[in-house]
Amino acid sequence: MKKKTIIIISICVAVAILVTILCILLFGGKLQKQVKNIQKSMNDVENITATISVMDTEVLVYQYIKEVDLLNDNSADITVTTRTLNSSYELSDTTNVMHQPTINRKDLFQMTLEKKYLSSYQIKDGTLTFTVSKENIKKVLNSENFVSIGDIEFTIIFNGKQIQSMKCIFQTASLKDVTIDIIYQY
Repeated sequence: MKKKTIIIISICVAVAILVTILCILLFGGKLQKQVKNIQKSMNDVENITATISVMDTEVLVYQYIKEVDLLNDNSADITVTTRTLNSSYELSDTTNVMHQPTINRKDLFQMTLEKKYLSSYQIKDGTLTFTVSKENIKKVLNSENFVSIGDIEFTIIFNGKQIQSMKCIFQTASLKDVTIDIIYQY
């Protein structure tokens, strides 16, 4: 009787371990597949427009728009427009245009999307949504200059295997609402 019990318990433990490994491979693998799709998309992208908007009680107080036109010779034309609220409470624009002689396409998407840094994530109908805790946001965005008072939810939309857009909204310590919106065109 004891041998049968030991055999049954051993089989149950082996099945539980196998199911756990299978779940990790299936669900962790989907995230890694999307990350690889993003990296491959950077090889074909022709234009990236990143917009950062800062609102103070529903009033736009700052906006940063960076448009990167990637050229066939791995160079890029970059236009940066900054809109700031001046002393007359009007938005004033400053635009700088520059040419970058070499662009490393691997650096075009600099987020670190590792499962260990995400509080949760979901992949459904060509959309990847994930939440990052305020403790891990600097690791995910690879920036020390990023501060949020709470967790941040990101939404990345794909068209097939190509990334189309990325968006997140969060609140700063000074209670400003920040929206980051990036659009990729091919």
